[in-house]
Amino acid sequence: MVSFTCESHGFSPRNITLKWFKNGNELSHTQTSVHPTGESVSYSVSSTAQVTLAPGDIHSKVICEVAHITLQGSPLRGTANLSDTIRGTGS
Repeated sequence: MVSFTCESHGFSPRNITLKWFKNGNELSHTQTSVHPTGESVSYSVSSTAQVTLAPGDIHSKVICEVAHITLQGSPLRGTANLSDTIRGTGS
């Protein structure tokens, strides 16, 4: 199992949607929190997804998608290629 983290900072109002996908399928093993919990000028969101690697994942992608009213309907997306994770950084 591998953990991925996605963060977004400096948004307002507090309502934000963050979703994780692996190859287009939404992931369910995620933990997301928005800070601060009370009233503030701006907010931050942090989310972690737990992804179980399979033999065919060398070509897979994990995507973090953030939607907020200020983005006018176009969510932000961050992509991680699982091939980079599987190969590692030990060289």
